[in-house]
Amino acid sequence: MGREILILAINDLQVTQKERSHLFHTLQLISPKPEYYQFEKINTQEVIEQISVLLRKGDVLAELSDFSGLYFTAHELEPLWDSLQRYKFLPEDEAKIEDFFNLSIKHQILVTLQNYINRNWYSPYAKIACAVYITLGEIIPWAKHPFIRRLLAVSYQEAKTLIKKQNKESII
Repeated sequence: MGREILILAINDLQVTQKERSHLFHTLQLISPKPEYYQFEKINTQEVIEQISVLLRKGDVLAELSDFSGLYFTAHELEPLWDSLQRYKFLPEDEAKIEDFFNLSIKHQILVTLQNYINRNWYSPYAKIACAVYITLGEIIPWAKHPFIRRLLAVSYQEAKTLIKKQNKESII
């Protein structure tokens, strides 16, 4: 969360160049360090070094059955439903997404990622999950993270499918 706040402050137009320079220096000091993350059999230094490459596939994790427990219902998605129907999030939607992901949901997502990483350390997706874990909210804000956006999109598709199925069954 600290990196996210610093990044927002650095990009704030009201911040002076001198303040921006100090904030950027602070941001560099708190870069991810392998010892911050406790994964049993994953080399976190290697993950950090390859983070940009690993994140290219990070959104795909949301479609794995291991993460289906994180999917949201149509009722839960109601505040974001219009944006999900458009398949596009507008800048004003980011505040809604941030509000949507309260501490409890964020904790559940992080615990699910951590459990996946520790249970499936041998999987090619384990390092990708580790990269997602490291960047969620720290390097990439929750509202902008590709994994979170894909999780919302997959949840929306699942909710639509369930609604269609229920409507079909009620006709019969």
